[in-house]
Amino acid sequence: MSDSEKRLGEMIKTARKEHQWTQNQFAEQLGVSAFYVRNLESGKCAPSLRIFCKAMRLLNLSADEYVYPERMTDARE
Repeated sequence: MSDSEKRLGEMIKTARKEHQWTQNQFAEQLGVSAFYVRNLESGKCAPSLRIFCKAMRLLNLSADEYVYPERMTDARE
C-alpha cells in the first residue's frame, strides 16, 4: 500500500461521507462492489483510470487535489 493509494482512499472516504452516502450507495453509483470501495478507501488497491475519473466526478473532487497535494496544502496556508 503506497502513500498515494492511502491519500486517495482518504479523499474518497471523506468526500463520500460529506455526500452522506454509504459504501454500498457509492459503489452502486460507481458501478463496482462495496468490497471494492472498501479496498479503495483503505488504500489496498488503486482504481483504473475510468473508475478514478468517475469517482472524482461523482464526489465533486478535483484530480489536482490528488495529483498535486502540495499545491493544495500551500493554497490553504
